[in-house]
Amino acid sequence: MKKSVFIAICLLLASVVSAQSEIQNVATGFQNGNPSAVSDYFDNNVELIILSVNGTFSKQKAADMLSDFFRKNPVQRFNLAHRGISGNSSFGTGNLSTPNGDFRVYFLFRKKGNLQVIKTLRIEAI
Repeated sequence: MKKSVFIAICLLLASVVSAQSEIQNVATGFQNGNPSAVSDYFDNNVELIILSVNGTFSKQKAADMLSDFFRKNPVQRFNLAHRGISGNSSFGTGNLSTPNGDFRVYFLFRKKGNLQVIKTLRIEAI
């Protein structure tokens, strides 16, 4: 019984560490203005909200849209404000500053097999 509890705790901790790592990698992508570092985590289809554009897009289309956003809004600063984990999901929120204004960023990961993939990305003007 003790061995089963120990194994369960180890698996849970490994899952938490993995989710925290992905969140930090995406935050670093935003800090560096690197859309590929973010879109590498996109699921095959992503719910994407960037300013007035809202929909579910293929991974490639969403990556192109994010690249376009970064081209038009060069990053000055990104601050990861919150992160959290709940069941098979994890999320991060942050504040992005650009010469064109400030934005609130939200991204939601879901576990898919052994991977954490981004299911939702929102970038909204503050």
